[in-house]
Amino acid sequence: MLNRKQARPARLLRRAVILWPLLLALLPVTPAQAAISGSGFVWISVDGSGPPSSLQKFDFIGLSSGFTPFVEHPPAHFRGVAVDSHGNVWYSSVVVDLGFPQGDGRIYKTDTLGTVQPSIPDPGRFRGPGIGALDIAGKNLVAITHNPGAAHAVYVMDPDTGLVEASCLVANSSDTVTLAVQRGTFFTDGGVDGHRLDQYMLPETPSEGACTFVASFDLPFRLGGIDFAKGGRLFATDANSGTVHDLGEAPYTTSLGSFPASGAQDISAVRR
Repeated sequence: MLNRKQARPARLLRRAVILWPLLLALLPVTPAQAAISGSGFVWISVDGSGPPSSLQKFDFIGLSSGFTPFVEHPPAHFRGVAVDSHGNVWYSSVVVDLGFPQGDGRIYKTDTLGTVQPSIPDPGRFRGPGIGALDIAGKNLVAITHNPGAAHAVYVMDPDTGLVEASCLVANSSDTVTLAVQRGTFFTDGGVDGHRLDQYMLPETPSEGACTFVASFDLPFRLGGIDFAKGGRLFATDANSGTVHDLGEAPYTTSLGSFPASGAQDISAVRR
């Protein structure tokens, strides 16, 4: 038989066992973060202001691997990233040695093994506005400038030579890393309103005129990088948290799944 001193801890333990489920029931419940459905991966360019600058490849549950490829003017501060139909990874970087981002003058490419391939010129040149985001449109590379000046330039380029085949301007007032191409149109926040996504027609000829506006969408968070995966689902990063969301098809108001990331700039989503 237990004496009084031995029995007291035992009684306390029994009470704790009884009360613990009741205490748990009173605590607020945080919904679990839903995984992104299907299989695939997302390439993310990481700036380097927080986490080390790198290109990161995430699968849809958030497991990642990455590397820091060559740039002509290190240290790298990656901005644009896009994956073409051959699996090559295109990317851009900016220089910040004067206290604000400027273009480093090139757009880079690595093959599927991570080997750096010949680069092409940034149309804005070294210490120009830089390239904020990249995407693929058929055989062409599409780019949007990072720093606006009076407006962001959108370029449709020959990926072999860097020749600008078509261009137009998007009015804005701040930096952007937001660009995605779908069905003859492109989407960007243009640096105007972080929650607003604007759709324009892809330009067909070189021009210094305004891009042709199509529609606007209000998103549930402040935008970072975006891309359309196979099937037309919009992937977007929350610029505040870095979380990558699958926003599905238009009007892009509900997250269908997500995973956490950090320091994300532009993204490129590939669904298998």
